[in-house]
Amino acid sequence: MLAATGDGPRTVFAQEPGNRDGRLIHIDDAPNGKTGLVCPDCLHEVVARQGEKRRHSFAHWKGGDCVFAGETAVHRLAKDIIAQRGHLLIPAIEIIDVGGKKQLNPATTMSFDEVLVERYAGTQRPDLIGIVTDRYGEEHRLMIEIHVTNPVYGRRKRKLALQKHTVMEIDLSKIDRDIDEEALAAAVLRDAPRKWVTHLRRDTLQKEADERLKKEEEDRKRRQSHAIMEREQRDIARTQSLVIPARVPEGKEADQAIRDLALWRAIEFQDVILVVSAQDAIFTVPPEFWRARVMSVFAPWDVHAEFQERDFLRIASAAARDLKALGWVKKAYFSVEKDFTGRGFRERDFVEDACAALLENVAAASSGKSSGAQALTLTNAIRAKWEAFKEARSSILALSEALHAYGAKLYHGGRHLDDLAAVEDYLVNAGAQGVRPPASYFDGLLWELNHGHPPYGRRTDVSMMERMGLRPVSDEGEVLDLGGLMIAASCDKAQVLQRQIDTRVKEALQKCLAYFRKLEDEWPGLRDILNRSMVGELRRLQDKAPGFEIKIDMDLSRPEKSAEEQLARALCPARRLAKDLARAVAFSESAGDQATREWVFYTCARMAAASSDSKSALPGLGRETDFTAINALMRTLQEKSHKHGYGADFQRRALGSPPPGEDRPLLEVILAGERMSYLKALADIRQRSFPSPWVMKEDSRHR
Repeated sequence: MLAATGDGPRTVFAQEPGNRDGRLIHIDDAPNGKTGLVCPDCLHEVVARQGEKRRHSFAHWKGGDCVFAGETAVHRLAKDIIAQRGHLLIPAIEIIDVGGKKQLNPATTMSFDEVLVERYAGTQRPDLIGIVTDRYGEEHRLMIEIHVTNPVYGRRKRKLALQKHTVMEIDLSKIDRDIDEEALAAAVLRDAPRKWVTHLRRDTLQKEADERLKKEEEDRKRRQSHAIMEREQRDIARTQSLVIPARVPEGKEADQAIRDLALWRAIEFQDVILVVSAQDAIFTVPPEFWRARVMSVFAPWDVHAEFQERDFLRIASAAARDLKALGWVKKAYFSVEKDFTGRGFRERDFVEDACAALLENVAAASSGKSSGAQALTLTNAIRAKWEAFKEARSSILALSEALHAYGAKLYHGGRHLDDLAAVEDYLVNAGAQGVRPPASYFDGLLWELNHGHPPYGRRTDVSMMERMGLRPVSDEGEVLDLGGLMIAASCDKAQVLQRQIDTRVKEALQKCLAYFRKLEDEWPGLRDILNRSMVGELRRLQDKAPGFEIKIDMDLSRPEKSAEEQLARALCPARRLAKDLARAVAFSESAGDQATREWVFYTCARMAAASSDSKSALPGLGRETDFTAINALMRTLQEKSHKHGYGADFQRRALGSPPPGEDRPLLEVILAGERMSYLKALADIRQRSFPSPWVMKEDSRHR
């Protein structure tokens, strides 16, 4: 990598001339342009180049074919570092044995008593020989090889092993050739990869371990052959057991199995359970029995039916234990099989696998997917069915309680459906017969009994009860007419509701009239005005007034709501008049004197009382912005009167006068909501320093 074209190869190290082992000098320690140094590989003269753009290095003075200057320098310097420092990290001693890799000695730092460089040991000349003398005076030698370009391998490695040398190799092949001496020292002594080329103790122990590994492999093959033979025998036994016919279980276990089947049928989930593929042949009972049992372990039925997200493997394991305890598994599939796989034995439980596969297939069939969160998917599917089942159960119980208030009991066959168990048995039997009553039907009957009218505006078909096998029975055992009970309930509820709405009408009228009486106490002149309006009619006729004679219609889906809506419509004109009077009071407060205040209010009251419509008769007082503009007008009139002496009644005279372009008084223009017209009148009054000509004088108002 340091052999550049043009002016010859480069290196960051050079040496003093004289011999091949001269002292190495780093480029950073040589001045720019220095000559008199030679290449550590070819011994040709080099020059130091330390420009601003190119990397600092030594270049061959006359050029040349030297391409290993950098490698030779690193190799030389690495040997010098070990020889001078006298210590380095040696690798751990490990062997491959039965059970995996084993460490005989950890990596450790070794200090040498003497380091020989490029010395022969027999026919071999390693890079370095580290010598350590133990406490008994015995000398131990470690050969050290520096791998920069040529590793120790092949024939040379075999010779070293035959001569029983201990040799380690330090790998510097990937190190940067521009590295400085301190970084190189850290790599050589500690950080660079290193390994044992040959090690007498390790090689001896590895041969022994290889013998054990070979024996272990032979034992494994022998066990595998034996396992294969046993598996073939078991396969034959299982194949023969497939012809054993299934039998229907008997006793208590049979009753529970039948109940499980009926319950799944009742929630309309049995078809999903039976249609999927499963390993039915390993069981001694028909498919529907063991499948229903496994599914019931997944979703246990109790009075709370609290479903949780379940794990298929855990549920399959519990279901397998249950099926084995019941004796529903063929003998050939009963035991857990240990199958040799080549790396060891693997346990296989056929029953557990069959249960897990059933759960996965049912989950896929219920969701239309073959992957994903199957346990959650199946849980949600069963929960939806079970919730519908619980709703029907609760609705029947509530209907039975409601019939009891009319002297009737709900029966199916000879059993009174008055508790949870009885209703659940009925639903299970109904599901087995293909009669699945919806919860909405019972809710409709219950609504009619409790409210006296149908929930959706039409009567519920009571004949369906008989088709479902349900009958209302009296305490004396007489079968009652459900339709008659509904009519009686409707009549009773109608009378109750009519009394309630009559009371509500009277209360609403009294509250409305009380408001007007209170307002009349504050404004005595208002009584005559109101007596000539709808308020007077309400006082005379009370609840006999038009619109207040409200009759309950039990054929409507919500008769009480319809009656309330009629009452609201009848009260609407009175409520509108009350709002208009409240706005008239607010308007009158802006007048400057009491006489003007009363005149404004009574004028507004007469206009409001003259209308019987539900819409406001005073549209000019409907918004907050209207009051802002009106207040500005009234203040302007009062300020002009005080400033120019127009008289105390100037406000009243201006409001009673028609402004320019209008044939109605200003007050009526304001109440009609014609804002632009009275704003023009306001502008006219502001611009004049004398009364506007359209404002009437006092004597003309009297005339």
